[in-house]
Amino acid sequence: MTLQKNKLLNWFLVFALSLIALDCFSHSRSESYSKINVLSNDDSYQVNLSANISNTILNNFLRLNVFNSADDVRNYASSSFKLGDNCEQDNNFKFTSNQSAGYTKIQSSFTCQSLPDLISINLFLDLGPSHAHISKIYIDNVLKDEYIFNSPNEAWQPDFTSPNQVIQNSFSSFFKLGFEHILEGLDHLAFLLGLVLLFRGKELLLVITGFTIGHSITLALGTLNFITVNISIVEMLIGFSIFIVGLDQLQQHHKHLVSSKTFNISLFCLAGLLILFNFNLLFLFGLILFIYTYFLLQLSSGKRLLMQLITIFFGLIHGLGFASNLSENPIVQDQMFSMILGFNLGIEVGQILIALLAVSLLTFLKSFLSVTRFQILNRSLSMYLIGIGLFWFVSRSF
Repeated sequence: MTLQKNKLLNWFLVFALSLIALDCFSHSRSESYSKINVLSNDDSYQVNLSANISNTILNNFLRLNVFNSADDVRNYASSSFKLGDNCEQDNNFKFTSNQSAGYTKIQSSFTCQSLPDLISINLFLDLGPSHAHISKIYIDNVLKDEYIFNSPNEAWQPDFTSPNQVIQNSFSSFFKLGFEHILEGLDHLAFLLGLVLLFRGKELLLVITGFTIGHSITLALGTLNFITVNISIVEMLIGFSIFIVGLDQLQQHHKHLVSSKTFNISLFCLAGLLILFNFNLLFLFGLILFIYTYFLLQLSSGKRLLMQLITIFFGLIHGLGFASNLSENPIVQDQMFSMILGFNLGIEVGQILIALLAVSLLTFLKSFLSVTRFQILNRSLSMYLIGIGLFWFVSRSF
């Protein structure tokens, strides 16, 4: 039995190390968006297309050498939209990057002899299996239908006759998207693992719900254009949130970890390196102040209530990761309620299923391993979260 336990623990550690070795990018489930507006003329139709792409997605492909330059991306994007045999693309393609908002805008137009009957959008779908493209079609500025492209060479036949169907489509499509978003978002899963390590039972359900509430608030604010966010800062803060939950769990076993010399020297060495690379000094000071203030409050109160409240705050940050793609996007104004409701219910269902699976696995391992080995496993997972959270934080700083 002891040999079997050792083998199980070894395989688990190998699996954890392999996860760390992955070239992980946040939100491996990425999205882009488009609005197709069909304008009626006397003997033809003019179709105006506008699309938004997160600059993070573009930078990831450039970093992986999928494209050699921004011009290559532009040429690729211009050939990614097809509206059927009766439509011809005009020579007015625009590809404009908005660095402050964190997205790139695509604009083009088509001349069609009839209504677009077969729409194909391959934008990044042929380059990565985790990308989705959300498109809505209008006739004379009236919303008629929407569709989510999940695979290359996928064809969409828009429904121009039943506008009421859009509400149902919007809810079901975004429920599925929210479910996939949490299942395939490695940073979301890492943060959720941290919550599972910190909480159990009713408390776990409450913090997961609090995380979703925070996610919902920022998604709604982004949808209503009340906020415009810098996606690079949001991605950094998501990594920071994972670092905090991992550190919090490790602090449960080592009460004076944050006040130890080793931790302080390591933290300030990292801060010094970031400053050398022109990291924002005020922003860095705020993060360090947050770390010390948070853990001092934790030690003085001895309760988990603070972490439960902070989880809502981190939910706001994780929600901005999705809202950043929507904040300047006009296509989400229609059927906003059904979109937000469907997306967040999908996230909530996905989170609960993952949490149940993680809790079941940890419960099984706790009964299978000795107390000492289970504590080693628990601390190893905490250190994994600290490491990968710092990795994401630093790698997204540049």
